[in-house]
Amino acid sequence: MATQVQLGRSLINELITNFIAGKDIVTKVSMAKLYVAEMANKIAAKSFQLHEGYGFMEEYPIARYYRDVRTQTVYAGSSEVMQRLSLVV
Repeated sequence: MATQVQLGRSLINELITNFIAGKDIVTKVSMAKLYVAEMANKIAAKSFQLHEGYGFMEEYPIARYYRDVRTQTVYAGSSEVMQRLSLVV
């Protein structure tokens, strides 16, 4: 999970650098949003399972993380829209 998070951070940092340099990053931003949102959902689900029953208790942060991360694949463009934008090269 830590490797996936680091890959996502590296991708975002590269996009920031390219944006500051004035490069066209529209397609890669779509790819990054798709990857990061899907990866966050998978990591939250794995973490939720690791916590077993505690994952359902609102006293633990994992319950909130698992609930909140689900929206990442929907708002600001769903994963399906990001996939289509990524194909437009």
